[in-house]
Amino acid sequence: MTRCLFRQGLPGAFVAALAVSGCAGGSDEEALSCPPQGCGGPSWSGPEEPPVVEALAAGANGGHACALMSDRTLRCWGDNYWGQAGVPDPYPCATQPTPVRTIMDVYEVAPGTEQTCARLRDGTVACWGTSKYGALGSMEAPGGIIPLTVPDVGGVTRLTAVGFGSLALRGDGTVWTWGPWHGAHAPSSPSWSPMAIEGLDSVRTPAESTDCAVKDDGTVWCWGWNEVGQLGDGTTQHRWAPGPVKGLADAVQAAGNGATTCALRSSGEVCCWGDNHFGALGNSSVKEKMSLVPVAVAGLRDVKQVRLGGWGWACAVLADGTIECWGAHGADWAGDGSGVSAEPVVIQGLAPVRSIALGFDFSCALLEDRSVWCWGANECGQLGNGTTDASWDQPTKVRF
Repeated sequence: MTRCLFRQGLPGAFVAALAVSGCAGGSDEEALSCPPQGCGGPSWSGPEEPPVVEALAAGANGGHACALMSDRTLRCWGDNYWGQAGVPDPYPCATQPTPVRTIMDVYEVAPGTEQTCARLRDGTVACWGTSKYGALGSMEAPGGIIPLTVPDVGGVTRLTAVGFGSLALRGDGTVWTWGPWHGAHAPSSPSWSPMAIEGLDSVRTPAESTDCAVKDDGTVWCWGWNEVGQLGDGTTQHRWAPGPVKGLADAVQAAGNGATTCALRSSGEVCCWGDNHFGALGNSSVKEKMSLVPVAVAGLRDVKQVRLGGWGWACAVLADGTIECWGAHGADWAGDGSGVSAEPVVIQGLAPVRSIALGFDFSCALLEDRSVWCWGANECGQLGNGTTDASWDQPTKVRF
């Protein structure tokens, strides 16, 4: 039987719960014996074929990434200071993908800044990592590598992370949230428990890494801070109630980083609004430092996915499997030594690409052959290649 180690000094209640669920164990200072799929799983003698990567995720303001495997388990890498990568102490950094042995039956994963949440088969959500600012959805959550079920949230069909918070879409089209300053309430009052966002219904999908949502009618509704026009309503006034982005009625997806937001339109084009200090709007100019309404990304067509990173850049996956990126990421995409490109540039050597995930200072791509390649900063293993050597201009293969 494979043994998986949990944090020493684990509260007795959690040890008891794990033992009841099928994991044999002694004291809370000892390792608990459990199957690799996670506690409560069936006995395991090894899969007939190794699992492959089904999906990839990272938070725009975080330093870790996670891969959802075909056997519904997770493997995460990068920053683990608060246990957000699911690696037991004493490992503040995971330099290559490590199985999260405390959870199974995962259907979606949403890494945040210092926490990770997952949507499970039964529509519930479990979170682990830091307990600051209500990131785990409960004042009772101690934090660490043990996933805890978020109370009062069920029937979840889509899950995204926004900094230290989360957005959960339920089957009835409502969006529930927890964490700091989310959910149309005063910024001085973190939501320690899940709450429904008032005035927001008929939602198709919550946005990635920003307080916005795409509704069934193709409109995008945003709320929160607005100092650089990230709400897209033509003003710079903060607004805690959801409101529509101007001139946008055909969106199918939205993503942001807290300062800039982009939307994928049904035509395959992309438009962005908000901060433009590093060319994150992709409209061929850095002269204007912000846009209060959506502007088209120059020359971008046939897009199937768009994501933003925390350092003021964005990437899109095209229908032909290529990646185009714009903004600032340290890499000399434009070939002029500036490290900034105000319009999309093709990332060479990565095709065909299935999906992308962007963190605070790194990018990753899942290829159609199910391999994962990352580039960018790597001081805490964000690239997942077993080292801490940065690779800004050359994607490096993640070591599964």
